[in-house]
Amino acid sequence: MAKKKCKSEIVTSQAKVETLYYTVGYVPNGGKRNAPPALHIKGNWLHHCGFFTGQPVTITAKNGQLIINAELLV
Repeated sequence: MAKKKCKSEIVTSQAKVETLYYTVGYVPNGGKRNAPPALHIKGNWLHHCGFFTGQPVTITAKNGQLIINAELLV
C-alpha cells in the first residue's frame, strides 16, 4: 500500500492592514459645558477584521492609543 503524504497546516485569515481616519466628536449633554468626547467606529471593515455584531470587546486605553481586542465567542 502506498504511503499518503499528509501535511497539516494552520490557516489564519488576516485582514489587510489599512489606516482609517476618524475625528473625535462629543456626546450631546443638553447644552451643558464640557460635553464628553465620543468616537463612533463603524463599517464593514470591522467584520473583515474579526469583529461581529453583539461580540464583546475589551478596550485598553493608554498614551493616546486605543487597543480594541475581540473576545472569542465560544
